[in-house]
Order: sequence, then structure tokens, then C-alpha cells
Amino acid sequence: MEKSGKIENTVYQHSIDINDLIIKKESIQTALGYKAGSAPDYVIKEIDHAFSEFNSINDIRGGFRIVYENPLSLKENGFYLSDVFFHTGAIIASNLTESDCVAFFLVTAGEVISKKVKEYNQSHNYMRAYIYDTVGSEIAECACDFIQSMIEKKVKTSGFSITNRYSPGYCGWDVREQHKLFSFFPDNFCHITLTKSALMIPIKSVSGIIGFGKKAVKRNYGCALCTMTSCYKRRKSG
Repeated sequence: MEKSGKIENTVYQHSIDINDLIIKKESIQTALGYKAGSAPDYVIKEIDHAFSEFNSINDIRGGFRIVYENPLSLKENGFYLSDVFFHTGAIIASNLTESDCVAFFLVTAGEVISKKVKEYNQSHNYMRAYIYDTVGSEIAECACDFIQSMIEKKVKTSGFSITNRYSPGYCGWDVREQHKLFSFFPDNFCHITLTKSALMIPIKSVSGIIGFGKKAVKRNYGCALCTMTSCYKRRKSG
């Protein structure tokens, strides 16, 4: 897809096999608030049960759009892409300063995992529902890792490096800006829809951006500057 060292402004969409994702039981324990290996036996048993049903989770999807032809116009609190201003906030904007372009991405763990959570809640098996909800979040994040790796490989062929990924709702970026992000994708991309209130359906879905350029670098997430205590990045780095 590369021409004269440039990457085409193309949308890529993929069905992701759960066996291609690196999902660790220790990460689930950490997300549940336990130190790795310290969860009680009944929690470990529920995690094992969820993992035993992984083959039924067959609707994980992810995709991205590399926007190369419209260079970024970086500002202190965001950036312009064409005539659209993304008000990301200063934390994200500062981490894009050496990026020439961006890639937008969308990922979903699918409806199957959400249906399982609903079914277990309806049958009053709240512990299992909670475990599955946590597992669904981890699947979505691991799918983001998968798509990020694909983006990195794609731009690397043209001599570019990437930043970390950033999503609306984190680091001061208003979640309502997802409407701007979704405008760069076809309707129902990866079978994900967005409500007027910026809620993604299926629930276990993630949107975001990754900067790239000749001098782009991955920096540590600025958790020390952020007040969002529920952030998954804070949990993982804490």
C-alpha cells in the first residue's frame, strides 16, 4: 500500500481471533484489585471458567485509518486535521508534538462477552458477571495492543515510528469527541455504533488515536499529572 515512501489514506478492518491476543490471568487479577497471584481461590476459579469459554467469543474486531495526506496542525490543547479540531487537552497534545500524522483506530470485544455479562446478572450470578465484565475490558485492551502493533508495522515500512495510543475519556480528552473520531470511518465500522451521548455499542469497545512520524516516540503515560483514578493505564502502571 506504500507509494514513494508515503502511506495511503486507507481504512483497514480485521476480524481478530482471541487466540491471537495475549490475555493473562494475572492481568485480570490486577484489574480486579488483587496483586498478581494473590486472588482468593473462588476468584481464580471464576477466571479459569471465563478462560475456558474463550472459544465462544468469536466477534472481536478492530481496524484503523491512517490519515497521511492531511498533516497535523498541532496546538497547545489539541490539533487540527483538515478542518476538524480535536480538543485532546494538553497532556495528549504534548505527546503528539513530534508526530506528523495520526492513525485513528476502533476496536471491540464484541457482543458475545456483553451478552454473557447480562445473562449472569439476570441469573443473579453477580460474581461471574463481574469477572466476565473485567475479562471483556481486558480483551478489548489486548485487541487494542494487536491493532496498535499492526499500525506500527504498517508505518514502519515507510520509516515512521509511533506514539502511545490515546482515547477520548482519558487524559482530559472529552469522551464526546468520539463523534469527531467516528466521522473518519464508514458507518457501522467493525460493527460499532455510537450513541448521541458518545456511548459505544458494543459496550466493550475502544476508540482512539496514535501519532506517527519520523521523530515520533512512545513516552510514559502521564499518570502523575492525571486525576482519573479509575484509568486502566494507572492500574497497570501502579
